[in-house]
Order: sequence, then C-alpha cells, then structure tokens
Amino acid sequence: MPCTDGSNALRLWPLRSAWLGTILPMAPVAWQWRLGAFGLSLAVAIAAMGCLDVRDFEGVWTGPRVGDLPVLQRGIARDANATLVIEEAELHSLSARLSIDGLFENAQIIPIPGAEADVLASISFDGAPARVYLSFVDTTDGDGNALVVISLHHSERVYLRAMRGNPARLYAIFALEPAVR
Repeated sequence: MPCTDGSNALRLWPLRSAWLGTILPMAPVAWQWRLGAFGLSLAVAIAAMGCLDVRDFEGVWTGPRVGDLPVLQRGIARDANATLVIEEAELHSLSARLSIDGLFENAQIIPIPGAEADVLASISFDGAPARVYLSFVDTTDGDGNALVVISLHHSERVYLRAMRGNPARLYAIFALEPAVR
C-alpha cells in the first residue's frame, strides 16, 4: 500500500513515529526505513550481548593478586593466590567457597541479603561487570571479617576484591580464570 506522501516505501510505524521520525524528520521515508531496520538489528544485538546466564560461572576459579599500586596491596602477600569454588549461582544469590593464601580457608560466601534487595545488586564499575555479589566473610588471620566483592564479567572472567578497615587494613584484587578449560 502506498504511503501518504506518495512513495511506495514500507513504513515501520513504531520506528518511524517513535524515535527515528523525530531524529531524522527530513530524511526520505525509504532511508528512515533502512535506518530503522538497522537500529532494530543493533538493539537486538546489544540485548543479546547483555544476556548472561550466571550459572555458566559455576565451577572452580583461580588466579593471582593483581594491581601494582601500594594502596592496592594492603594486608596480604603480593604473591597471594585465590581459589573461588562457585557451587551455585543464581541472579540474586551465590553459594561459594573462598580460599586466599593467609586470609581465607574454604570460607563460605553468602551474599548480603540487603545488598541483593537494594540497588547495590546492580552495582557497576570500570570493566562493566554483568553481575556483582557482596559478602562479609570470616578471615583466618584473627582480625575479623572482610568484605568480599565478586564480579562476573561477560568475557569468562571473575574479579574478586577483599577489603577491610581498621585496625588491620586489607585491600586486594584477584583476577580469576576457570581452573579447567
């Protein structure tokens, strides 16, 4: 059916009238249709990239401490390694065990329920993690518990941060990879 402007171009009503028609009102209808189809394809591709099944992270993850700045190397040996065993991962919960040389020995990771119910559940920072879990974990060094931040990333990597305030300051970052490929 011809359009009201006399052309035979197919109109994509939602695309043309909602956003494309307001962004490019002077473009010929045929171009709006092509750009609209491109925009729709791009939106579908971005949405597909945004999907992540956190269950894919279940398993054993190991890795070294990273970060050369002194402020990133507090309370733990520079050559420390971490092992994270993710037993069960869900969007709003995580069951895992954590071992870090001199700090944790098979410690249970249980996300903080309040953080999971709050906007903290969708916390983001450089590197764009797909999902972040926060947990307080008992340490083996006798100086109380530490806050552990576990971030799952799209590119099959996990970053783990352990931190604690006074009196025994702690800050460490670990880059973890799957133990078995």
